Amino acid sequence: MQNENTARAYEWAVSAVKKAGQDAQIRTATYIKRITKGKHFLIANYNADPSISDDVKLAAYRRLNSAMVADGGKPDWTALDAAQDGLDGERYGNAVEVEEVKEEAVEVKVEAPKSDDKAAALAQVLMGIMSNPAAQVDVKQVEAIVDGKLGEVKSTLGSELKEMRKVIDDALAEQVKRIEVKVPGADAIEVKGLAHERFELLLKMAATRTNVLVTGPTGSGKTHGAENVAKALNLPFYYNGAIDSEYKLKGFIDAGGKLICPAFRKAWEFGGVYLFDEVDASLPSAVLSFNGALSNHICDFPDKMVERHKDCIIIATANTWLGGSTFDYVGRMKQDAAFADRFAMLYWGIDEKLERALCSNKDWVKFVQKIRKAVVKQGLKVIVSPRATFNGERLLAAGIDKADVIAVTVRKGMTDDQWKAVNPAEDESI
Repeated sequence: MQNENTARAYEWAVSAVKKAGQDAQIRTATYIKRITKGKHFLIANYNADPSISDDVKLAAYRRLNSAMVADGGKPDWTALDAAQDGLDGERYGNAVEVEEVKEEAVEVKVEAPKSDDKAAALAQVLMGIMSNPAAQVDVKQVEAIVDGKLGEVKSTLGSELKEMRKVIDDALAEQVKRIEVKVPGADAIEVKGLAHERFELLLKMAATRTNVLVTGPTGSGKTHGAENVAKALNLPFYYNGAIDSEYKLKGFIDAGGKLICPAFRKAWEFGGVYLFDEVDASLPSAVLSFNGALSNHICDFPDKMVERHKDCIIIATANTWLGGSTFDYVGRMKQDAAFADRFAMLYWGIDEKLERALCSNKDWVKFVQKIRKAVVKQGLKVIVSPRATFNGERLLAAGIDKADVIAVTVRKGMTDDQWKAVNPAEDESI
C-alpha cells in the first residue's frame, strides 16, 4: 500500500476486530463483502487487493474503527446497519471464512482470593483484571453474576470462576443492592448498584411526590442522593444552594422585560427533581415565599400563576433540623416552623459500608473510619467526613507522602492534644 495512513488504519482495524470477538469478526467480514459487492470477506484480502483504491480502503477502515469504539470502547454496529441491509440471512452463518481474524479463546487463571479481600476478588472478576490483559468479561457475563445465575454463564473464565461463587455472592450481598419502587398508576422502577443505606427510602418517598427534607452531617452524600433520585426516575435535575431573597427562588423580570426563570420555576412548571441544597443556611424571610407553593400546589411567579407539574419532586437538604446554629454548623439559621412542617424529614448519616465499597484504597478508608470512631468516642467537636476518605485516596494515588495526606485531610483543625487522643499510637501505616 502506498498510503501510510491507510496502512495504520488497517493494522488498527485488524487488531480491534481480533479483540472484539467472533460475532464482530463475522459482521466485519460481512461489511467488507457488502462494500466490495460480494468480492471479499476478509480484511486481509480486501487490504491486499490492488484494484481497490487507498481512499476507499481508508474510508472503510475509518468506519470500522468508529464502530469498534462507539459504544463505550466496545463495538457498536448501528452505524453499519445500512451497509448490511439487503444481505441474506446467511451473512452471519459462515465463521470459516473469517478464520484469519478469529482469535483463540484465552484460558484465564484466577487466583483464589484471600478470605479478607472479597471486594477485591469481585472487582477482579467483574472488571476483567485477570492474569491475561487480553481477557475481558462481557456485559452478559457481568449481568449473570450480579443476578446470581453464574451457572448459566458460558465464558472462557474456566472452573476457577465457579469456585468463587460464594465469594462473589458474599461480596454482592454487601455491595450491590436492588431497589424496586412501585407507584400507583406507574410501572415499577428497579435500581441496581451501590447505594446509600437510606437511598431506598428517599427514592420511595420522592416517587410519591412527597416533599422531603434530608438532614445529616457534611460529606454524607445528601446532594448525590438527590441526583441519583433524578436518574432513577429518569427526570431532569435542578439545583440551587442557600438563598437570601425570594427572587432567587421564584425569578424576576429584568429591566429589558425578560423573565428570569431559576431552577425552582423550571422544575415546578415542567417537571423534574428540584434540590434546595443547604436550606438551613438561607434567610428565613426568603424561604417563606416557598410555603404557599408547597401546601397549595400552585405558585405565584412574577409573570403568572403556575400549577405544580405532576412530576415535580422537591427535596431540600440541611445539616441541622432547621432549629438554628450548632457548635459544628454555626452559619445555619433557624427556619420558620410552618416551612419545616411542609416536609417529611429523613436523617441521612454517614454510610460507612458504602464508603468502604467506593474507596479502592482499603487501608486508607479503614484508617479514616478508625479516626472517626475515636473522635466520636472522645467527644471532640471536629469533623472527619467521607470527604477525608475520597480526597485522601486521590492524593495518595498521586504519590503524595502519607503523613502529608493525613495532615491535610484527617488531622486538619485538630490540636496536638486532640490528635494524640484519637491516634495515640501515631498510626500512619496506610
